[in-house]
Order: sequence, then C-alpha cells, then structure tokens
Amino acid sequence: MKNVLASIGIGNVTVDTVLPTETELDIDLAVDPEDKDYLTVKPTPRLQTVFDAMDDLGFSLRSAECEADPYGRYTSGRRFVQEFEFRPESGRFRDSLDEVELIAKPGPDELELFVEVDRRGGLLSEMTDTDERNARTTIRSTDRKTIRDELAALIETHA
Repeated sequence: MKNVLASIGIGNVTVDTVLPTETELDIDLAVDPEDKDYLTVKPTPRLQTVFDAMDDLGFSLRSAECEADPYGRYTSGRRFVQEFEFRPESGRFRDSLDEVELIAKPGPDELELFVEVDRRGGLLSEMTDTDERNARTTIRSTDRKTIRDELAALIETHA
C-alpha cells in the first residue's frame, strides 16, 4: 500500500492498533453487510527500526497525529502527514530536550525523516519557537544500531 499511515493508538501507544474501516462490500449471504472490517497497518521495517532506536536513546512515543500538509512541504501527492512525538524519559537527552517530532516519508529503498528537535528553554524562547531546530535525514539501513547512532548524532547536533 502506498501513502498509508501506520495504525498508532493514543493512550496505550501501540503500533499495531487496528482501524475500523467501512468497506461497503456487498457479499452474498453475508452475516452483516454493514459491519466494520478491521485493518492493521504496521510501520515499514525502517520506520519500526526508527521507533526502536528512539526507544534505545531513552525516548518514549507520546503521541501520533495526522496533520495537514496543504503545501506539500513534507510529501507530494497527499495533503496530510503523520507526526510522531517522542519525549525523553531517560538517557542523555532527558535534561536538555522537551521533545523530538518525526515525520516520515517512506520510499522503496529509504525513509526520509523530517526531524524537529525541541530544546528546553525559557519562557521567551518557548513563546517564539526559538528553541526548535529542524533537520532532515535519509535512513537507508534497517540496522538498529546504525540508525540509533545516526539519530543520536543528528539530535546532538541540534540539541
């Protein structure tokens, strides 16, 4: 499936939460033709490895939201993106960052990541968003250690 967002639940954040989907299929002798069919959309192997690497770095997935992308800043061909918000719970970034937000653009042989690093700052920097730094990287590997090291270096650069 192309341009399908991962099923991410809010609350007990799980990557394999199912989404109810109305298919409106008309099947002869169906028990209930108006029932909901459930579809689970799991992250691509690279995206799952990014999630695992963020966990290794002490980050916890706090939310996943679909957001408008009306100008195609992050993708082409669709007008929304899925943003994953991670909070540092432990590790070296716990005291220096508020959060890291990721927007993924999967491709056949790579995963393009748009990264926003939100540093801890004072009231003025929070109000003016001067505590936020944006970066972009391309993930080609599915090796957890390689991706963890790449993300750590990127986050460190912008922390």
